[in-house]
This record gives sequence, C-alpha cells and structure tokens, in this order.
Amino acid sequence: MPSSPTLSGFSAEQNEKLLIARQELLGSSNGEIYLASDLASHLTWRPTQDKDAGDVHVVALPDEFKGKAAGACNEGEEEDALVAVIARVSKSNTNLVHDRYYKKSSWYTETLADLKLAVALEAVTENDTLQKDFDAYQATIERLRECLPKTQDGWKRNGILIDGRGSEGTYVDKIKLRHRVFLPRKPTDPEEELFEAIDTDPFKSEYTLRGYPLRHKEARDERELMVTDKSHKLNVFGAYDTNGCIIRPSKVSESLRGAIVKVYFTIMHVPISWESKHVFSADVVSIRVIIPPSPSSTPRHSTKRKSARDPFKQDDDESPEDSSPSKKRHLTDFFGRVGARSS
Repeated sequence: MPSSPTLSGFSAEQNEKLLIARQELLGSSNGEIYLASDLASHLTWRPTQDKDAGDVHVVALPDEFKGKAAGACNEGEEEDALVAVIARVSKSNTNLVHDRYYKKSSWYTETLADLKLAVALEAVTENDTLQKDFDAYQATIERLRECLPKTQDGWKRNGILIDGRGSEGTYVDKIKLRHRVFLPRKPTDPEEELFEAIDTDPFKSEYTLRGYPLRHKEARDERELMVTDKSHKLNVFGAYDTNGCIIRPSKVSESLRGAIVKVYFTIMHVPISWESKHVFSADVVSIRVIIPPSPSSTPRHSTKRKSARDPFKQDDDESPEDSSPSKKRHLTDFFGRVGARSS
C-alpha cells in the first residue's frame, strides 16, 4: 500500500489536510474503496440488477472481499462499488456550466434532458505520493476496462481515461467523471425534491427543477416543459466546500475548477453494438473540496445546516451504521443513470 504523503509546494496546514483526507480514505468505515489501495485490485464487474437496463455492468467488490471493506454491503447483497480518489479538478476538459453546450453541439447535448456535467481529474503533481496514487487510479481503471470478458471482442473502448500527448507519445492525462443533471421522474417521486431543512438558504430555489440556473432561454423553455409535464427531476450535484457545506449550483464551476478534491463515484459499462464500441463511464456521487482553487474568490452562501452537509463526513455523534453507503447514496439514482447510455 502506498506510504503517507510527503508534500512540497503546500503549506503545513494544506499538508495536514491532504494527509488526513488520504488516511481517512485508506481507513474508512463507510464502505468506499480508495482506488490506490490494495483492496482496489480485487474490484471486478457484475451485471446490473435492473432487468430493463440491458447488457449493462457495474464495478463491484466480490463477496469474499466485502468483509475487508468496513461498512460495505453484506455478502450476497448486490451493490455497485463506491470508489474514491484524491486529485485536482482540471481547468481543461471540465464542464460545470450547466447548459454550456445546449443546442450548440447537437452531437453533445440534443435536449436539455441529456445534459451532463463533466469533471476531469488530474494528478496532484506537488505531491510525489499522490502523483503515484494517481498512476494507481489509472492502472486500476485500465485493468477494469480490459478485464471484462466481453471487451475482448476487438471493439473500441471509450470512456473515463483521457489521453494526453507528450514528447514520448500518448499517455493517460486525466480521469473523466460525469453527472447527469436531470433524471426521468418516476410516478412515486415527489413533485419537487429539496434537501431537508435547506429552507433557510437564500438560494434554495437553485436546488429545485424550476429554479435550477440556466443561461439560455431555449434551455429554460425546455426546463419549463419538464416541470409542466412532470417528466424529469433534478439530480442535485453533490459538491461540498472545505467546511462540508453544499455548494450551490451556480457556484459549482468556480468553486471546483483547480481545486484539490476528494471524489466518490461509481463505474459502469455499456456496449454500443451499432458503433462496435464499449463505453465506460464514472458517475459522481459526491465531491468534497480539500484545498480550494488559488486564489479562491467563492463567496460563502451555502447553509451550514446538517442536512445540507457532506454526507461522507461523519459527525461525532453518528455511528458507522448511520454512515452506511446505502444511506449516503441519496445524491444519485443508479438506475436513473442507466438511462444515459452514452458517455
């Protein structure tokens, strides 16, 4: 297992924050798996349990290793693995402006309902150990992309890993995650979903479908149809600042680009037969800022009420059982994500 970080280019306070964050992931009782840990080498694939999802696979931890991941689901319980990394949010290949590509590149976002945010992660180069950890993340993801038997059919493999180009040729430069902003609404879903007790936040409307910040009039018009037809719901992006307070949607881009973060996500695979390719995607569950972008100019508007705080930050009076991954995954709807079958 990689050794503790020895940092250069950071203050003593930043050094300590990164050290604590890394150690928390390595010794977590919440069931997540740090992608640079020994346990990550045992991650594998299983078919999704959604009978309507088709030939979709998700990354999971085999039963025989679940006992080693404290807080993970019990043997026999089928649940996609929650993995975690520490990295910097790249200023390139990252799109956190909500309707940036709406109707401008039809191949990218044909309708507002297709909208996805993109988070590109790069290595923390000021830190030798975290740089090595990033290499381990990449190696684990590449192993997963290659070990699924059906990917040995000669089809092209796309997704998650972004190539860069240097003097020695092509190399993996970044890890790309996504977040689907709107999910199909089920008949059982409430008409409007809010974070519990966020009613005191002056920007609470941003956490609703009707009030979600959009720049283009055409996008706002289409969003209004979603509200009227009750066809979709807002899938709030779980981004949290250094205090564990949720970052409101209109401030996510400026708060994350360039920040060093702790990210939790899931990984899935979808074969696209008519294009003869395998698409891999990583869906964000939660992002917590460890070191903000420099210089940081993000105003503090987010509420500090407990229910709007980072669900992966265990309170002193909260037991590990209360912090289970199943409880904390209220920020994502896996089977809703299966509906987005392209990267």
